[in-house]
Amino acid sequence: MLPRSKILIVNADDFGIARPVNEGILRCFRQGIVTSASVLSNGSGFDDAAAAALSEKLNVGIHLTLMDGSPLSDAGKVQSLTDGRGFFLRDYASFSLRYFRGGISLPEAEREFRAQIEKFLSAGLKPSHINGHNHVHIFPGLADIVIKLMKEYGIKTVRMPDASMSGALKNPSVNSLAKLILISLARRAKKKVLANGLFAPDHFEGLFSSGRLFKSEILSVLDRLKPGVTELMCHPGLDDRELALAHPWGYGWGKETEALCDSEVKKRAAELGIRLTGF
Repeated sequence: MLPRSKILIVNADDFGIARPVNEGILRCFRQGIVTSASVLSNGSGFDDAAAAALSEKLNVGIHLTLMDGSPLSDAGKVQSLTDGRGFFLRDYASFSLRYFRGGISLPEAEREFRAQIEKFLSAGLKPSHINGHNHVHIFPGLADIVIKLMKEYGIKTVRMPDASMSGALKNPSVNSLAKLILISLARRAKKKVLANGLFAPDHFEGLFSSGRLFKSEILSVLDRLKPGVTELMCHPGLDDRELALAHPWGYGWGKETEALCDSEVKKRAAELGIRLTGF
């Protein structure tokens, strides 16, 4: 039996959140190893991202969100998703607490997901995949909605952040515990995805270096890559003061951009016979 190929999808999240992120992602498409991006329909840089995706024929998908920014639906019709000012809850912890206490309406979440998909499509974009900001698409109940919408809109591929648990076990912390729970939810959701005739990559990388995926970690991912299809999540961009103030996540956008465009990274992928592709 011939050995299976090593196929890598390097997917940049948050395309459309703001112009500095768009510019970093585009640089990594043109000069680096990024092969795909996920578009945030409610971002201030959406129009810019959509125009670039169309003009350069980029491989793009839909980055669903129920956190950070504003809903595209009428805020009065998605009150369970917002704070008192009509904005989404800003952070993962606040959303998760409300969600697991039963405070998030699934019909309202479906309404908002549908609005984000429709905006993506109305820009003339064709989705190669779908996923969620902060992996919201794998939460119980929300995963069923995403599967339903994928089938309705003909989207065949979805991210499943079912990373190896060894990354959390090496450096145990509260954050690591949250990611272990996330991995468990992803594995449960992946079974449903495959049972519905949909596709998810075989492997996932980048969960434990989110926003800090620098050169040494990328090289490590390439060296340990398994046969089959792997998605590597990344967050390139350009370092920008206003971006950091608006989204104080501690991301190293500029360093990720540099790493993803590094000549040694591209050389290592070629030497290892890794095939870089979109979804």
